[in-house]
Amino acid sequence: MDECRDSGHPSQVRDMIPNLEGDEEKELEQLDRITHVPGLMGGKATIRGIRVTVGMILGQLGAGTTIDELLDDFPYLEREDILQAIRYGALLVRRELPAT
Repeated sequence: MDECRDSGHPSQVRDMIPNLEGDEEKELEQLDRITHVPGLMGGKATIRGIRVTVGMILGQLGAGTTIDELLDDFPYLEREDILQAIRYGALLVRRELPAT
């Protein structure tokens, strides 16, 4: 929904991850709902530039919330948003990122 959107310009999250390799680059290209908006949510990866972070979604799932419950609680999210958040998290834990 528009009221959840930030007025900044989202960029693809691949801009945040250095030294991507072939398969990682291809995988990130498929994660078109994962965005980065400087100044939004502390610069964390968000869903479609709205005020919902990938970390929030993964944390809720890890705490036992189901995808259907998340969709009920956040009607502006779509199932593909949640699935892409899971895939993004999996990508990050499969690689070593430099400390920031």
